[in-house]
Amino acid sequence: MWNDPPITLSVRQLLTDPALHRIPMYQRNYAWGEGEITQLIRDVVDSVQEGSAQGHPYYLGTLVVFERQEDALTVFEVIDGQQRLTTLLLLCLYLCGQGDRPSGWTARLNVDFENRPRSRRTLEAIARLGTHPAALDGLAPQDTHEGIRQGYEIIRRVLPRALKDTDPASPLSREAFARFLYEKVRIMRVKVPRDTDLNHYFEIMNNRGEQLEKHEVLKARLMAVFAGNDEEARHNRQCFNRIWEACASMDRYVQAGFVPGQRDRIFGPKDWGSLQMADFDQLRDCLCGAEEAAGDPGVRGATLAELTRPGWRGPGVAPLKEAPPERFGAVINFPNFLLQVLRVFRQVELPLDDKRLIRVFEVHLLASRSPREVKDFAFTLLRCRFLFDQYVLRRESLGGSDAWTLQRHIWREGNGAGQADYLNTFSTAGDNRRILMLLAAFHVSAPGQAYKYWLQAALDWLHARHAAGEAITEENYLAQLESVARAFVFDRHLGAGLGYDQIIRHNAGACQARRASFDLIRMDDQLTFEGLQNNLVFNYLDYLLWLRHGARCAAIQKFEFTPRSSLEHYYPRQPMPGHDAWVDEDLDCFGNLCLISHSKNSRLSNHPPEAKKSHYKAGNPDSIKQYLMMEMTTGETPWTPQTMRAHYEEIKGVLLDALDEAAPPVAGCADAPGTGAGS
Repeated sequence: MWNDPPITLSVRQLLTDPALHRIPMYQRNYAWGEGEITQLIRDVVDSVQEGSAQGHPYYLGTLVVFERQEDALTVFEVIDGQQRLTTLLLLCLYLCGQGDRPSGWTARLNVDFENRPRSRRTLEAIARLGTHPAALDGLAPQDTHEGIRQGYEIIRRVLPRALKDTDPASPLSREAFARFLYEKVRIMRVKVPRDTDLNHYFEIMNNRGEQLEKHEVLKARLMAVFAGNDEEARHNRQCFNRIWEACASMDRYVQAGFVPGQRDRIFGPKDWGSLQMADFDQLRDCLCGAEEAAGDPGVRGATLAELTRPGWRGPGVAPLKEAPPERFGAVINFPNFLLQVLRVFRQVELPLDDKRLIRVFEVHLLASRSPREVKDFAFTLLRCRFLFDQYVLRRESLGGSDAWTLQRHIWREGNGAGQADYLNTFSTAGDNRRILMLLAAFHVSAPGQAYKYWLQAALDWLHARHAAGEAITEENYLAQLESVARAFVFDRHLGAGLGYDQIIRHNAGACQARRASFDLIRMDDQLTFEGLQNNLVFNYLDYLLWLRHGARCAAIQKFEFTPRSSLEHYYPRQPMPGHDAWVDEDLDCFGNLCLISHSKNSRLSNHPPEAKKSHYKAGNPDSIKQYLMMEMTTGETPWTPQTMRAHYEEIKGVLLDALDEAAPPVAGCADAPGTGAGS
């Protein structure tokens, strides 16, 4: 029995509480990365837009603590929720540094780390940034906790972008965000009983049983639309269940979700490269006809409870979880994929964030209670998943290597029996890699699970062509992806600030910007440290530079996109002794910036360009733009404001050239790594 009831605290109350929140040694170090931090910020931004007018609070979760008394000080030992707590503190420290302080805020931090001086010193340095801008850069490496520092840097870059992303023409203000965060975001602090065995409790917390996930609840509600116990209702439920379970395992190809005989009938005999069914009813007859039912006892007598059990496929059919493990990793999880499909199905703007999964489906599908609409959605889900598997990149781990691939699942005849295999989606290796590189540029620009607008644009186009019976070729798919990339960069991030729905649905991915009329003054304003809205600008530029320079340089030709979110000043903000400081206009110009990994940026952030070049050139480049900057840095040509400006004009020209005509084909990439060729 609890000694004290849980209490709900606003973020202001939590972080101005006179009690100390201590992260004990048995907790892991701070480990949230860009995905988790971005999701928390987006959740708050969405809640500001949805709830601020009505005054609704946003509940962030729980903080489980054990209360101790140390002299006159109350100490709450944090048992669960320390990652969220530390991120909230970092977010508030950033806002305080910008002048947005909550009422009652003091200089005293009420979050501490047991026997972790590096964590404490890093937090203290971040807290001083408002008055001492170089406090963090001045920390010695042995006094710096890289995870906390990187978390702060992620917040510093992600929050302004998330605010702009609400409406580029009239973005949400930082002040409004801060007010909502301090007063309307709530967290529940739960104290465990005083006689709790903490070691045992912590073990239980880390071995909790699986909870029923939102997409499983959604599945049950959708299947309940097929009410009744007659044969048609049972077969509808059975067919829906098969589609859902085949599509739900994102890390393997959808064909693997059906038994061998079904695969041939659904995806083509001994090929699996086409969708043979025209609609849900035809698929149901294939799966649940008399001949099929005779060989699959799972068709007969299945209850709704059985059908909605995760991974259930029926007696005599191996559950999905027992299938051989696949070697591929998907770029999105199933709940967020469901929202992508619903957007394709309804052709309306809706949130691409699974925290609102059930509510969105209630509005856009469940409200009608229409079996026909649920059937049509289920078939759209299967079609989209089939297209996703063939035309969207995956991460492949094979033989110790890890690379992006663009492959389709096939059946290869041979040795009398044949076997399942994987081949490049497109027959021309150069085109396959070019499409793969552009998809990778999109993905690493939005590595989180939610808000993948590039994927929405790809699925929208692929589904429309496939449903109309039109061919999907290397040429037209690449042309569409490049058009979408240009539209995102020039119509949104550097130009008029068009919304994603306008670009994807109303403009069908066609870029509206034209070089002759493009606003170059606005472009210069956006191509700055503070003006850049999205990492896609850097990644799209690297894609264009890869096309342009790959033939002459092996290092550029072998370049692969990796998740990079640290914006580095090539000439540093705080140069080491003996080096002159640059004026802000030159320092923050796009020509002096490049996108690299956090670990590299934090390690050499204050070093001069010559030192960075000697270190970075020893390995694979994080950025082609950075590689070209290093090529320009020599003893005869040091990195000066004049050199930087020449580089800026050159790369700005590369971007603008993309508005004139399609980029040239890649030379000599047929045998380049990362093509994803099947064996």
